[in-house]
Formats: sequence, structure tokens, C-alpha cells
Amino acid sequence: SLSLDRGNCGWALSDEAFFSPPTAWSDSPGRYYDPGSYCILSLRGTIDLTGAKNPRLEFYDRYNLQTGTYARVGVSEVGTGSWTDVDVHYNGTDFTWIRQEYDLSNFGGHNFTDKVTELRFVLDATASTSAYEGWWIDNIKVEDRIERRYTVGFEDNMEGVSHWYPSGTWARWFAGE
Repeated sequence: SLSLDRGNCGWALSDEAFFSPPTAWSDSPGRYYDPGSYCILSLRGTIDLTGAKNPRLEFYDRYNLQTGTYARVGVSEVGTGSWTDVDVHYNGTDFTWIRQEYDLSNFGGHNFTDKVTELRFVLDATASTSAYEGWWIDNIKVEDRIERRYTVGFEDNMEGVSHWYPSGTWARWFAGE
């Protein structure tokens, strides 16, 4: 496929920062990204959302972006050549790993339910005159999220993970650790 990268792009797996060991994707591992660059990380292959009722994209990220720099995620229906890009971050810095979640039935105003899709991440520094460290992405997944509904009478002894979704800085803690 035709690459639309501009500038010195270097998406690669890196161990400089990660949400889950040993690596995460970085647009410019070990260096600053180039001002004026436009760098794409594309999924090899497609994601078939046929039959999905509640398709969700989820990933963890952190960023260090100079003024004029966007971090975007994009989805395309295979064969259309048209991408729907959504801004994840613009400028700024947050070195905390944050869970990002997107509803693919209403992604940038488009419904990708029952479509075969492509996925990409874009660091867009075309309007930037200087650079920072960039964007790190880890633990990417697309799933058909089935929401459980609990009714009166729900009880959990908190000894397992089947009813709970850990995110952020919460974690189980055991006495003696």
C-alpha cells in the first residue's frame, strides 16, 4: 500500500515506556519526532465487525506533544479509501498511561458496525515548528462489548475478577505485599 508518511517517521516497538511489559509502540523511540512530520501506524490486515452489536476500540496511551501536534486514531471501511480520524490528543503532556475507548458504532459520526475495517494511529505534527517525545500506544483491542446488567440481589465477595474491570490506578492488593 502507498505510504502517506511525511518527514522522518519511525514507528517501532520500544521498551522505553510501556503499559504492559516489555514494549509499546512509539512514533519516535529514543528521539523527538520531527516538526512538520505526518507519521502513520497501520494495522496489518483488517478487523471484521460483521454481526457486532457494540463494537469498541480500546487502547492505552501516554503522550508528550508540542504545540500544533495531534495524536489521532483512524478507522476506514475496507475498499472505500476514506478514513475517519478522531483527535485523541492535541498538544500537551501526560506521562500517565490512560485507557482510551471509542464506540465504533458512532466513531467520528460514522457507524462501522457490520463493516470490515482498517485501523491506524497518526502523529500529525504538520503544523508544529518544534517537537517533543511523541506518543506511546499499548494494549490495543477491538471487541464486541456485551454489557452485563445486574439486578437487585447482586452480591460479590470481591475474590475474583469476573464482575469488575480494573482501570486507572486501582489494583487488587494482598496483605503482606
